[in-house]
Amino acid sequence: MSFAVRVGFETKVAGAMLVVAVSAIACGSSTSDAGGGVDAGGGVDAASAQDGGVEAEAAAEASAPFPAFRPPMPQLVLADGGAVVAHPVIRPVHFAGDPLGAALDDALATWASSSTWGQQTGEYGVGAATVTPIASTETASTQIDDAQVQTWLAAKLDGSHPEFGPVDANTLANDVFVIFYPTSTTFTYQGLTACAPNGFTAYYNEMAVGGASVGYAVVPRCGDFTKTSRDATWAVLGGVGNPRWRTRPGYSSFDDAHLAWSEIGHYASTSGLPEACTTLDAVMLDGGAAIARSWSNAASAAHHQPCLPVPPDAPPYFASLPVLNDDVTYPGVARKTKGILVPVGQTRTVDIQLFSDAPTSSWTVGVEARPTATSPGVSLTLDRARGKNGDVLHLTITAVTAGALPFVITSTLNGWTSRSAGILGQY
Repeated sequence: MSFAVRVGFETKVAGAMLVVAVSAIACGSSTSDAGGGVDAGGGVDAASAQDGGVEAEAAAEASAPFPAFRPPMPQLVLADGGAVVAHPVIRPVHFAGDPLGAALDDALATWASSSTWGQQTGEYGVGAATVTPIASTETASTQIDDAQVQTWLAAKLDGSHPEFGPVDANTLANDVFVIFYPTSTTFTYQGLTACAPNGFTAYYNEMAVGGASVGYAVVPRCGDFTKTSRDATWAVLGGVGNPRWRTRPGYSSFDDAHLAWSEIGHYASTSGLPEACTTLDAVMLDGGAAIARSWSNAASAAHHQPCLPVPPDAPPYFASLPVLNDDVTYPGVARKTKGILVPVGQTRTVDIQLFSDAPTSSWTVGVEARPTATSPGVSLTLDRARGKNGDVLHLTITAVTAGALPFVITSTLNGWTSRSAGILGQY
């Protein structure tokens, strides 16, 4: 089969949700995609250009509301009949001699008992979590794949291993087994190798044990304690918000009007809680642990930073959103979403509205298409590359060939990034 892989993004590959490659972990800024694609205007400060100087810019900022624009914002939606883990029991599993085992268990327990856990999960019907570590005396295999993981875990849940807890269906519905593999294990999955370039660093999945559905995550050792804790929290967040993503999807997609925002996480039809925030840096805890950030519908609807927790030194939320008034069929899912229709051979210009929830300096704006093997040809040009709250940039689109093409707008301010997305329908 074919599948898409992008460094730093998650992708679904033949039966599991993965986070691919190794993303940077820092409390500060994200260094990837600085400027983010097509920049036009040579770095001209948009506010200065349109207001005629520093004094006019300051006066305009003083009179502008924050945010200057309040467009409808993306919302993760629960699929019909979808499931979440209502009362999570996180069960980290370590093999014999894991030097990070105790520290990782402590980090997960601290996170699960913190207000941050509630901020990240409570609005989705996921309740308080407990952490119950499982210390295995076994030595991990040196070579393993997901099928072998399922066989191994099923054997542990046959009722003869009390350290794995009760195995009735109601208990297992709330369990999230997080299996940590050491650096000595080479892990492969459908042609991908853990920790390799364009490989994966964590995934969550589901399996059937008897009549019960069991959620589990696999976290290979792809880095130090900070990296491993970030990968583990990413997998847990995905697992509690969309635990049965194949058989009974939970929070697995943005609302119909904003389907393209899943392109920020690079997989259009499966957007678990952390997916759209994967490209952002984790938030550091005392002791070197890190928490993966995840999407908040409430914060998004209020035009605040939607990826929680927010790093303490982050700037106000700033974003650049295209005005999307047309109905476009999203490729691969046969659903209508809001986008931009452009006849082939013609050019169309649309507004990009810039807003922030508090004063900032101007930021850089870039746009990039997200091509696929059958993507149409397109030309994207911004009239200028910088702006701030209340500014309107203009994106000129020339359709070369027919088809549908997602695009991502990246905003960068002092090394921090935010992203928005849309889709072009070329006919």
